[in-house]
Amino acid sequence: MIHEIATVVWKERRAVVRQPGSRTRILFTIGVPIGVFGLYTPLSAGPDWVRQPDSLFIAVFVPMLLAMFTTPDSFAGEKERRTLSTLLTSPLSDRGILFGKVAFNVALAWVFALVTLLIATVAVNIANADGGLLMLTPLLLAANLLVSLLVAVLAVSVGVVTSLRSVTVQQAQQTLAAMLFSVPLLLGPVLLLVANRWPEWGPQEILRDVDPALMLLVVALTLLAIDVALLTVGTVRFRRDRLITTQ
Repeated sequence: MIHEIATVVWKERRAVVRQPGSRTRILFTIGVPIGVFGLYTPLSAGPDWVRQPDSLFIAVFVPMLLAMFTTPDSFAGEKERRTLSTLLTSPLSDRGILFGKVAFNVALAWVFALVTLLIATVAVNIANADGGLLMLTPLLLAANLLVSLLVAVLAVSVGVVTSLRSVTVQQAQQTLAAMLFSVPLLLGPVLLLVANRWPEWGPQEILRDVDPALMLLVVALTLLAIDVALLTVGTVRFRRDRLITTQ
């Protein structure tokens, strides 16, 4: 299984590099998150950025953004390029193919989130060089490492399942974007309304007395449960014979 996953990861890496316009697309994909989350946000927050949970925006949104651009190509792109049948008729197992594509995209999303976090930390230190070395607190660093990985698995799992059922990459991207960002877009105004109208029920008031370490544990376990459920759904919905007949 591990050898099969490694084979698919190697194939996906070559496919990304060889795609037409891949360099331009990659530069755009990484440039926007780095500009917003790696430079603008931390520089606006100042030296307090390393002590406040603002860095978690990187852990949540950067893996989601990268997965939105890369994961839809996993199966829908193979359909467009007429290469899916070749992959499906190979001796690789169903799980080897599926988890290989998931592993490649998760690695991309997670590493890019960590690189963005590193750039943000360096930017804050350069902009505030007189204040000594500024580093994230151990709990915030652990939260970024763990949450970014779990969010990457979540976003990629949704993307792979979406790509399985999509005919084109564009269709998969539109569906994935709607699924990933509809919840925060809807939940944000609701939380803001509650905080303004009933301040005692606002998120800040409710979470004020909660132990941050306990909160991280709850969030991590929740994300882990969602990830396992999504990977299970992907395993169930991946049917090689059905995909071959749609080619």
